[in-house]
Amino acid sequence: TTSLLLAASTLLCEMISGGHINIATRKIIRGTYRRCLKCAKRIPDLGHRQTYEVYIKDGFRDAGRAGSIQDRLRDAEEQLERMDYFHSIREEKERGYDRQRQELSSLADSIDVQQRQAHREE
Repeated sequence: TTSLLLAASTLLCEMISGGHINIATRKIIRGTYRRCLKCAKRIPDLGHRQTYEVYIKDGFRDAGRAGSIQDRLRDAEEQLERMDYFHSIREEKERGYDRQRQELSSLADSIDVQQRQAHREE
């Protein structure tokens, strides 16, 4: 996977500018690409995850797209920020559901203990 990622990002760099991108810029592009794919892997629904992975790969391979490298990287960063925001909301919601489940479970255990004690006293 890593070698495929490196090959794709190197190919991307060469496609964008005919191979005239300095090493630092290549590293930035490669790092942004990795972060995008990592963010997509956090999507719980397999279908949505696969759709985003294709979208990301196509976006990085699309050499015909208008705009400078900086504009395209800025766009990728903005999309990453949005995805991270949505992931944080989803994860917080899940934590809230987990807390509610734990509270309900504790309450049910407490009621069960009280009912057992009441039956013993009878």
